[in-house]
Amino acid sequence: MGTNAVSNGTARLGRRTPRRLAAPLVIAMLAITGCGAGFNAQTNQVYQPADGVSDRSGDVYAINLLVVGNDEGDGTLIGTLINQQADDDALTEFTASAFDGTEILTSPIEEPVELTPQSGVALQDGSLLSLSGENLTPGDFINLTLTFDNAAALEMQIPIQPATDEIFSEVPIEGVEEPAA
Repeated sequence: MGTNAVSNGTARLGRRTPRRLAAPLVIAMLAITGCGAGFNAQTNQVYQPADGVSDRSGDVYAINLLVVGNDEGDGTLIGTLINQQADDDALTEFTASAFDGTEILTSPIEEPVELTPQSGVALQDGSLLSLSGENLTPGDFINLTLTFDNAAALEMQIPIQPATDEIFSEVPIEGVEEPAA
């Protein structure tokens, strides 16, 4: 009987050992494959599924801003501005420059773009905000500054998309005349 007890005990120990090893092995495999990228995984990164650039850091949000440009160095600023303030505001001026600091001409805003509280205004639906410059080339980026009556100015780097792109082919583009000296 003593022999049977030893052999039964050994048999039980032999069967339980693989089961005891299986659980930690499964947990280790899940940790390696499921969390391998950690907190920096691409699926945890902010992704902006649009051609333009958005900035939600101030009292006026700029959503999907970009310039639609042609090969002659002319372009039109498009996108949406959303006033997050309790009071009215207005876009009064915009300026632009190339990354090397070269100025890009911008059209003056004749009538301020009115921004009512908690609502959006599509720039392309109102006054035409035109730009011109040697460095205004589709595929590049420019520095843009938007100035408002009340909110702090927004400074952004925005892309220039080609007017020949199917999405932007209907955007009107006018050049900006250099001011007389």
